[in-house]
Amino acid sequence: MKEKIFRIFSSNIKIRVSGRNINNFIKRIIKNNIKIVKLTPRSHKEIDLIIDYNDLEEIEKYKTIYDIKIVRYYGKLHIIKFLKKNRFILLFLLLGMIIVFILSNMIFNVEVIHSNSKIIKLVTEELKDRGIKKYAFAKSYSEVEKIEKEILNNNKDNLEWLEIIRNGTKYTVRVEERIINKEIDDNKNYDIVSSKNAVIRVIEAESGEKVRDINTYVKKGETIISAYITTPSEERILSTARGKVIGEVWGQVEIAKTVAKFKTAQDFMEKTFGERDKALSKHYDLLDDAIKSNDRDMILAALHGISSIVTKSPLDDFEKFVELYNDTSQPLLDF
Repeated sequence: MKEKIFRIFSSNIKIRVSGRNINNFIKRIIKNNIKIVKLTPRSHKEIDLIIDYNDLEEIEKYKTIYDIKIVRYYGKLHIIKFLKKNRFILLFLLLGMIIVFILSNMIFNVEVIHSNSKIIKLVTEELKDRGIKKYAFAKSYSEVEKIEKEILNNNKDNLEWLEIIRNGTKYTVRVEERIINKEIDDNKNYDIVSSKNAVIRVIEAESGEKVRDINTYVKKGETIISAYITTPSEERILSTARGKVIGEVWGQVEIAKTVAKFKTAQDFMEKTFGERDKALSKHYDLLDDAIKSNDRDMILAALHGISSIVTKSPLDDFEKFVELYNDTSQPLLDF
C-alpha cells in the first residue's frame, strides 16, 4: 500500500528488458548506481524493472545488447501521458461543459404580460436598461429583487406591482398598472368589488371587512372588501370600504384555448377506448356463439380477433392525438 501511495507522487516508470544473460544486465545497472525500485522476473530471459525516469537515458545505452521498452508510467508522468493521449477528448468535454453552462444561464426570451401595450413597452425598456433582455446572462435572485424595486420606484404613477419569474431560459414578467381612482365621497357607503374575473393576489383593507382571501377566484362584480363590519357581538355596522386589491387576470382567449385543448384530449381518449370496447364486445359475442355451436373455425377466428385488439396499444394513434392537440384551427369554446 505504501509503495502505491509513493508511486502516485513519483516519476517512476516500468521497463521490460529481454535478452540473454539478463543477470549481467542487472549487475551493470547496479554497478552504475542506478536505483531499482522493484524487480519482477518474467522468465530467465525477461524481467520488469521499476526505475526513476531520469535513469532511463543511462539504461538505454544497453539497447544494442538487450531489448528495452517502457510498459508503464507512474505518478506525474502517468498524468502527463494521459492528458497528452486524450487531449482532444478532454478539450471537447471542456468546451461542451462551457457551452452547456453558457446556454443554461443565458436568457433567450423575455415576456411582459399585460393588456396595455404602453405598459409592456415601458416595462420592456426598463428591463433592458438593467440587463434583462434576450441573449443576456440570467441575474441572481437578489439582483432580480433589486431590479423589481428600482422599476417600481421609478414608475410609481404607472406601476402598482411587478414580478419577474425565471423559467429556464425565459423571463416572464407580470405587471399591474396603477390606476388613480377618483376621490371617494365620504358621505356615501361603498363596497370594493371586482372589476374583472380574476385570482386575488393582494388585499390591503384600510377600513371595512375582507370577505375574500388571497389566491381565491372572484367573478366580476363580487364583493372583496365589504362596507359592513361585524363586531364581536355579531352586530353589523355600516361604514365605507377602503383598501387596495390586486388580482391576476387570464385573457378569455387563453382560457378558451386551454379548454378547447382539454376537450380535444377528452374526445380522443373517449373515442379511442370506446371503439376498443365495442370491437371486443363483438368478438366476445362471436366467441359465445361459436362455443355454443361447437364451430372450431369460428372459435379460432374469434380468438384471433380478440388477440389482435388486446395486443394493440390503444395509444398507437398517439401521433394523431398530438396533431389534433397542436392544431391551432381547432374551434375555441365560447364563454
